Amino acid sequence: MEKFNINKIMSQYGLQEQEIANLLWPMVKYPELGFKRVLRGETYLDSAQICALANYLQVPVSELFTVEDTDWHAISKDKRTIFTKGDYKVIVGRDLFSVSI
Repeated sequence: MEKFNINKIMSQYGLQEQEIANLLWPMVKYPELGFKRVLRGETYLDSAQICALANYLQVPVSELFTVEDTDWHAISKDKRTIFTKGDYKVIVGRDLFSVSI
């Protein structure tokens, strides 16, 4: 069984705790408290929350279960595609004329 590691996902995609808490618990008064429980391992995300996270990151759900430093991962942000692998990051502009490494 593949493990879902929210800490690695946050690190890999550069996510903030408050950002994810608000996404996963949009109707809750204090979403950060629920997210802190997930981070401490006291509870888990359900399938709807995992799907919401995958949609937010614009990646397939399966990619959230295979986050490793040895794999390349891509996300789209601000009209750019960002590829990351460990300490390396490649940013490709949508115009395909600009690349940052």
